[in-house]
Amino acid sequence: MTTAHCRSWVVVPHSLWLAVLLSLLCLSVPAEAQSSYYAFFPWVTQSASLQFSQALGAGAVLNNKIYVFGGFSAGSPISLAEMFDPAEQKLWPSSFVSIASMPTASYGHTAITMDNVIYMLGGSLPQVLLYDETNGYSWLNYQWTTTSYWSSVVWNNTILLTGGQMITSGTRTTYASDQIVLFDPYSGFRQLSIRLSRSRYFHGSVVIGTVLYVVGGLYTTYFGTTLVTTCLSSMETIDLLEGTVSIVDLRSEGLTPRCDPGITLLPNNLIAVVGGTTSVTDGIAPTPESSVQLIGVGYGGTAAVT
Repeated sequence: MTTAHCRSWVVVPHSLWLAVLLSLLCLSVPAEAQSSYYAFFPWVTQSASLQFSQALGAGAVLNNKIYVFGGFSAGSPISLAEMFDPAEQKLWPSSFVSIASMPTASYGHTAITMDNVIYMLGGSLPQVLLYDETNGYSWLNYQWTTTSYWSSVVWNNTILLTGGQMITSGTRTTYASDQIVLFDPYSGFRQLSIRLSRSRYFHGSVVIGTVLYVVGGLYTTYFGTTLVTTCLSSMETIDLLEGTVSIVDLRSEGLTPRCDPGITLLPNNLIAVVGGTTSVTDGIAPTPESSVQLIGVGYGGTAAVT
């Protein structure tokens, strides 16, 4: 027996292309499946490309359109912003189009949509930056310790921010964070008392009910003066009501270590881990990972399915 599901998607900004693809599909999953699931879907190539080459920008979906803000290009942060409307792709080949630039250049920030507004936090931004299609950009006068590469999810009308790369004031020393920070548009930032078991950035996260799942990412540590970087294969489970945290390494289940993957929540509590890289070495460009792996949670255990 299989049950068809067509739902809205909970999307982490890194996985925008997958989200657009999956939102067009109705995924069938065996109803009797318990701890592991198998799902197969075709890849559809879009001809659209960004107007400007960049890295470390942030994207979000608003009103079924893909927005990309800022990034790093030619050795400097940029303020350029672009938009792609998949609906136009059905009528004629279309590409990203430039929209009004951000009021300040930034990279390493996160972007997420809540209540028809895109919130941009962290990175090079001095405050929280908002964007909506009617009013354009506006600032919220809230600040937090300089943090880049947060992973963000919407939960209970707030934004949950996990991990990230922090910069020590004055020394410019960077390190991975284990913080879990809650942002409320009406009251600002608040650090939760619970922390991640493993500091990480370039990771992904989804929330299911009152449970937050944090997957993969980059862990950094120093041995003497040598910086050692490790891509993680672990997943952390944070019960936001109970305040408990658990961690499991999914290599034994077939999940390869992933830095900077796209993370998307599918029906039947399937977490899709898309692309990324399996290793990061300072000064050496990483090799991209093309595979998609699935994590099934909440039904008698956790399993990764390649």
